[in-house]
Amino acid sequence: MSGPTSASHDGGDAVPLAMAGVALLLVDGDGLVAGWAAGSENLLGHAVARAPGRPLTALVTASGSSGLPAAGPDGSLGLLTATASDGSARPLAAWQWPLHGTAGGMRLIAAVEAGTGTATPDEEASQVLARFFGRAPVGIAITGRDLRTVWANPAMERIVGTPSGASTGARLTEAAAAPGDAAEPIEALMAEVLETGRPALDRAYVLSAPSWPRPRRACSTCVFRLDDASGRPLGVCAMAVDTTGTWRSRERLELLGEAGTNAAGTLDVGATAQALAELCVPRLADSVAVDLLDDLDDLNDLGEPDDLGGRERRGGAAPGACVTRRVGHHGTPHGCAAGDPPVSHRAGTPYARCVAEGVTYLAPSAEAAPGSWLPLTTAWRLPPEPGPGDDEGPGAQRTCGVLLVPLRAGGGAIGVVTFVRDPRDLFVPDDLATVEAVAERIATHVGNAWRFAREHGTALALQRELLPDDLPAVSALDVTSRYVPATAEGGVGGDWFDMIPLSGARSALVVGDVVGHGVGAAAAMGRFRTAVRTLAAMELAPEEVLARLDDLVIGSGTTWPAAGDPGVGASCLYAVYDPVDRTCVAARAGHPPLALVAPDGTVTLPDLPPGPPLGLGGLPFASGRCTVRDGSVLALFTDGLLGAHGRDAQAGLDGLRAALAAPAPSLDALAASVLDALVEGVPRDDVALLLARAHGLRGDQVADWTFARDPAAAAAARTAATGQLHDWGLGHLEFTVELAVSELVTNAVRHASGQDVGLRMIHDTALVCEVADGAATAPRPRHARATDESGRGLFLVAQVARRWGTRFTPEGKVIWAEFDEEPG
Repeated sequence: MSGPTSASHDGGDAVPLAMAGVALLLVDGDGLVAGWAAGSENLLGHAVARAPGRPLTALVTASGSSGLPAAGPDGSLGLLTATASDGSARPLAAWQWPLHGTAGGMRLIAAVEAGTGTATPDEEASQVLARFFGRAPVGIAITGRDLRTVWANPAMERIVGTPSGASTGARLTEAAAAPGDAAEPIEALMAEVLETGRPALDRAYVLSAPSWPRPRRACSTCVFRLDDASGRPLGVCAMAVDTTGTWRSRERLELLGEAGTNAAGTLDVGATAQALAELCVPRLADSVAVDLLDDLDDLNDLGEPDDLGGRERRGGAAPGACVTRRVGHHGTPHGCAAGDPPVSHRAGTPYARCVAEGVTYLAPSAEAAPGSWLPLTTAWRLPPEPGPGDDEGPGAQRTCGVLLVPLRAGGGAIGVVTFVRDPRDLFVPDDLATVEAVAERIATHVGNAWRFAREHGTALALQRELLPDDLPAVSALDVTSRYVPATAEGGVGGDWFDMIPLSGARSALVVGDVVGHGVGAAAAMGRFRTAVRTLAAMELAPEEVLARLDDLVIGSGTTWPAAGDPGVGASCLYAVYDPVDRTCVAARAGHPPLALVAPDGTVTLPDLPPGPPLGLGGLPFASGRCTVRDGSVLALFTDGLLGAHGRDAQAGLDGLRAALAAPAPSLDALAASVLDALVEGVPRDDVALLLARAHGLRGDQVADWTFARDPAAAAAARTAATGQLHDWGLGHLEFTVELAVSELVTNAVRHASGQDVGLRMIHDTALVCEVADGAATAPRPRHARATDESGRGLFLVAQVARRWGTRFTPEGKVIWAEFDEEPG
């Protein structure tokens, strides 16, 4: 049969409660020995294999008047005489308990050798109780019905944190060193067990008390009720096992796991270091500080080994010295704080040696003299962690309260992490491996964050270099722009904007967004912006510009990215504003529409056909046209403005409408108010915003004529142009403009198709002459020979005009020439 012991009739293993100098026997209701613990044979004088199955009276007999009566419900005390196999007798003092709930009336007997003095049997038996429970590693406490402690063994007082004897007569919440901690839930559990009679098994608690040498201790408790013979509750018995070692090992593993995966969801160096410092306090130390070398910017690549200890430090530091900057700190203040100026460490100091040698250094306290710091590689060792019965009073001496652990990435030191503990809970050898493993994870996270910060800075610098510093000034548009880069976690994106002056006083407004983040996205953005400017110079319609861009993306061998693939696809909105007829023609490729703010503050979204993103191919693009009244504002933006803080696109558009409709004293103020309303802090995606207030040209700034397609048209055009120049006060341009108009009209009459030839002159920041005809063929300069009578017209125009070009219209083409208005 089996019971609480693990011994069997064939002399198996010892029972778990086996203790030196104590005999433990399991006896059934018939008085037969069912099992006993190893070590019992020394007191009883019989081999373990011979004891089970024999009558108890064959091993021991009652002695004295107390004897060993049948075990009552609450146990009994008595004296025994053990008769050894050789016939010798040995007096024993014993305590026996009935094991309720076991079959056959089982009982447990604990016996120790009795003294030979004048103690009474009851006194001898009481010594059994004191010796047995005094040596027990399990804490045991007995309370009355009022939950006040009647008796507690030293192990329980040590676990709970009460001085010896202070718990007797007091409730747990009154005697515990930290009443507000686990004492309250444990006492509540005892009250529940007393009321219901249901035992509570294996309840885990973590206790804290500032007065202990070890401020935090874990235990597993078992509470059951004590009843008298009639079943009336007398109190409760609480048993506790100190599980601090197991709990700390589990906590170390959990801490390592969290330190390996948790970096506060950020790739910012300071935030990463701060989050990991907070993670380690108070689970590993009372204070943690992360210091990085101040000259990390000088490193070419953290992935390559670098002898940092022998490098010449920035700012003139001597070899072997180092300069550190605190980037993260949590816990009890010591030294500088994060954000303070860098600290210089002379060669030979613990910090400098830790960095130079890449070895952990230890000291009794943060204020220890330099000679007290020892490297972990020496023979110096910490004493083992004390057991439950060891002295842990204020006099207990430890040797390590501070650890300096080097942070290494790619073979080179990047800084130092400092762990500090309270003198009452100093580091032990088991902590060292955990500390260094945590430091390794901190170095990995901080190194990754540093690399990302460097890449983010490079991408941001590249993007700012590729974006326009100042937009061109034109009379027909007042323009302002805003660009807000994404967070370091999101990475710099490929958002861009541009404003490109076109012929005929027109202007192109562009915004775009390259898929992806980082240096690649910024470089792709630069290529897209350059391509757009090149296509704009070709005077293509907006839908044609997007179609050519789409061909460029497909021709480069890239396609629109699939899910999870950053790719190099892009979205774009291209709009052309004409101040003469006050219209805006725009087309979009996978991009949000533009917004039009009327002079009265009304905000509309012009109906622009939605085109596919660039890079898909096979789908056409179309443009839309809207009228723009003087004083209206055209707003072009990227989706980062709409989707900031997790908003959906519709909510973003509603917020944008409201922000654009709000009165603002200037265009810059309007742009600022839009960002304030829609973007809080640093967005997770780039934001680009381009605002342009339109001013149409006055009627007296534009003059146009239509001539029949006849050789006499050139003379009539010269006369009209000359008269208009004098009306505008530009008589000094008469010769050059007359020459250019004559050549352009003559070419249109000779080579173009259609019935009429149009001439338009625009007086803006420059003088523009445009000749329109019905031909769809582009003119080109010819290399005329010396004997040719024609072929030199466009060469002459190119010589007298600042610039010239051709653009196509649905009706044909327009050849234009632009002249400086100021006298040459």
